[in-house]
Amino acid sequence: MTPQLKALLDRLPDDQSVDFDRLRLALKAVRYTGPSVIHWFNGEPRQVDLGPPVKLSIVGGLDTGKGSRAE
Repeated sequence: MTPQLKALLDRLPDDQSVDFDRLRLALKAVRYTGPSVIHWFNGEPRQVDLGPPVKLSIVGGLDTGKGSRAE
């Protein structure tokens, strides 16, 4: 595991589930460079793969309220 990926995981909850917005901010904070695959279900992000063996469940996020691009 790269030091950058370790720093990213240290910013996230220990239970392998994360809010999508928190994940996005953590990726930016550690200046993550590497693979990421987001799995979607019914238009909602549900899982992100950051390369073996890292897979995180996404449990929330993507505010679609007023002012979002989803409108």
